[in-house]
Amino acid sequence: MPNVEIDGTNSTVKTNVLTSQSASAITVPTGKVLTVTDAAGLTVAGSTVGALDTAAVATAATAAAQYAIATQVPPSTSGKVLTSNGSAWTSATPAAGGGLIPITDGEVTASNDATISFGAGGNPGFTATYDNYLIQMDDIKNVTTNTMLRCRFLDSGGSVISTTHYKFAHQGLDTSATERNYGQNPSPVDYANLVGPNMEVTAGYFLHGNIWFYHPLGTGNTLCRVDTAHQSYIGYANVSHGIVYYQYNAVVSGIQIYSSSGNILSGKFSLYGLKKGF
Repeated sequence: MPNVEIDGTNSTVKTNVLTSQSASAITVPTGKVLTVTDAAGLTVAGSTVGALDTAAVATAATAAAQYAIATQVPPSTSGKVLTSNGSAWTSATPAAGGGLIPITDGEVTASNDATISFGAGGNPGFTATYDNYLIQMDDIKNVTTNTMLRCRFLDSGGSVISTTHYKFAHQGLDTSATERNYGQNPSPVDYANLVGPNMEVTAGYFLHGNIWFYHPLGTGNTLCRVDTAHQSYIGYANVSHGIVYYQYNAVVSGIQIYSSSGNILSGKFSLYGLKKGF
């Protein structure tokens, strides 16, 4: 039969077996600590607890370091996505739908501005990176009712081209089922309209649209396609498509957009490049 030794000096109880007398567990009272000084000295169901914990901690630490997102995509690469090359993951900029690539810093928000420019005023313009460009217009509103949204191009040095070499034509249909055609004929002028009927400025009425540029850096004539939808000042919703034509051989590095009278009150203009090839 095992003996129990009680050392009064050190308050030590020595035994090789602890058995609960009236319950299924042996309890360490609150505020007290059961200390095992040997890492291999505490065994549960035949397994050394200290050794298991050490291995688990090491495995977890290794896994955390190996698979941490911050390791795969550092925080400095905000907006990137992980792309597999078949053997590893690489960080890359996500491609926009349809091959459209957002131009860095190419989003301009109007706030009662006389002009909105791409290629001047610190905003990006057209470069050789892309052959074709798109400017998307969202929630555009002028300060003054019964006004047009107009544009002029910028030359290779970023200066506004205001010579009389612009022509434009727009064909539209409104909610009264009336076809409406607008254009500059026959003589060119020193600006181009981007929309057919004049715009309404009543609360809740906006213009939305796209301006496509085809090879603006070429030395030939510059041609744009324009598609818009807006509420016209005559009370009908209007959709129109048209062209803006700069009838002169020149490199176009950007565009200046403005209202025919007053300022552009609000709205967002976003510049995209169309990816070359497939």
